[in-house]
Amino acid sequence: MTKLIFLLLLIPFVSYGGEVKVFFKIAVDERAYSTFLLENLGAGHSALHDLASRLKEKHLELDKVQKDFYNIKIDYGMKYNGHDVAQYDIVPILPDRFRHVLLVDEKWDQILRREVYDPDGKLIYAYSFEDRDGELKPAVEMPKPAVSAGRDEFPGFKPVFKKELKDGTIQTLYSDGLNKFSVFISKAEGEVKDSARILYGNYVYRKKVGETLYTVVGTIPFPQMEKVVARLAFKEEK
Repeated sequence: MTKLIFLLLLIPFVSYGGEVKVFFKIAVDERAYSTFLLENLGAGHSALHDLASRLKEKHLELDKVQKDFYNIKIDYGMKYNGHDVAQYDIVPILPDRFRHVLLVDEKWDQILRREVYDPDGKLIYAYSFEDRDGELKPAVEMPKPAVSAGRDEFPGFKPVFKKELKDGTIQTLYSDGLNKFSVFISKAEGEVKDSARILYGNYVYRKKVGETLYTVVGTIPFPQMEKVVARLAFKEEK
């Protein structure tokens, strides 16, 4: 449960207006999936409920997607649960980030279904709205700490969120407009084994460099996470 709560730091909270039913399928680890209807999660699953709520995003902002890094195929004129939708198949040009397949309501530009796949084609998480003919409402996004935009530290990814946690850990969230990853930098305490695993819809990579512990969480593959840590560790040494 501690690991699940840790993942809640990854994505700033985004809320949909109204009461809607959201069905989730999420990779719990490398072998197992969990499927659930979001509203049916009881108090004993509050952390999983919160994580799923953060993974679902309000709408597709295609203008923010770094198109130099993706091939985008759009099919219009489709129907989904009574809504007119377009299907977006957004495939990375290189295997350095994840593929997203989305059904988007043409009236509100809101995402009604999303599937996220890693470079090996494994489903990492998916969600869909189960209400039929339901009226969508504009979403409300909670404010988050701003980060000054500079040049891309990592190809296509810009820092969009940064904060210091209570224990002194520094978290920075990077986004290319579609995929995201957070880097947590903290002081290493004791022996820490390097690790790379899938955990509740995210890749999680942890590596100790000197006296610093780097943890990367998000939707980029492990080789890319290794490069992120190497780049940041090199900057720290300079």
